[in-house]
Amino acid sequence: MLFEIEHLTRYEYTRPVSLDTHVMRFRPLQRSGQRVVAHSLHIVPEPGAVETFEDTWGNDAVRVHFAHDTTLLEIHAHIAVETSRAAAHVLHDFTLPPPTVAGGTVAADFVAPLDSAATLEDFLRPLLDSAGRSGLQLLDALNRAVHAFYHHDVRIEGEAQRPAQTLAARSGVCRDLAVLFMAACRHIGLPARFVSGYQRGDDRRKTRYLHAWPEVYLPADGWQGFDPTHGERVADTHVAIAAGPTPESVAPVVGSFRFSGEAPQSTLHSEVRIDVSD
Repeated sequence: MLFEIEHLTRYEYTRPVSLDTHVMRFRPLQRSGQRVVAHSLHIVPEPGAVETFEDTWGNDAVRVHFAHDTTLLEIHAHIAVETSRAAAHVLHDFTLPPPTVAGGTVAADFVAPLDSAATLEDFLRPLLDSAGRSGLQLLDALNRAVHAFYHHDVRIEGEAQRPAQTLAARSGVCRDLAVLFMAACRHIGLPARFVSGYQRGDDRRKTRYLHAWPEVYLPADGWQGFDPTHGERVADTHVAIAAGPTPESVAPVVGSFRFSGEAPQSTLHSEVRIDVSD
């Protein structure tokens, strides 16, 4: 599939502010099953300097420096990506409990607990019992179980909920579900990471948003994606922009601003348009 994506992010301030250095992640990952065809970034106000770099987790990012005060920060990303991952590609099953990942294969951050064992044990126990010793059966069952908590709404701002919050509310948006899935995987010894990107979705829906899902490191297949928002494995309907151990580590825009005198108010507007052709 060929994705043509336009992503506009706009911050407006009621008084002039001085923008500190910002880090932006909008360039898709170059990986198997995903080829970047085109990518551009237009920023207002015009930056004083832009540095391209690879972050700690291997994502392409830019460091942007600003020279003048402003009441507006606008970031317009144009992205063209060709995807070719098969939805039904064969994954190798593995036995539970999973083998310990050899040192150096994945960073320790990808196995760090995201909530207490007690929080996750009651949720995971029936899934483990039904899966027997099959790792793939467990992951597919976990995907369906977390999908049942999907709240058909959007929360543009704010951090992801802790797994305990999502379990208690039995409700969450895509980033909440991704974190719960990751927490469950790490609890049983499977490395998991958070992915930020886009998904084809329902072509009839005009308003689109940045999407999030987890990837799990499988013993024989490496990193593989599962999408609990849709209850499916990740395939060519997804475009991955960045992957890291937490939602904060792959945020598309990270930065701050300074001001003098009365504190300004700020508002965020985000607009995403996705056109897909086979």
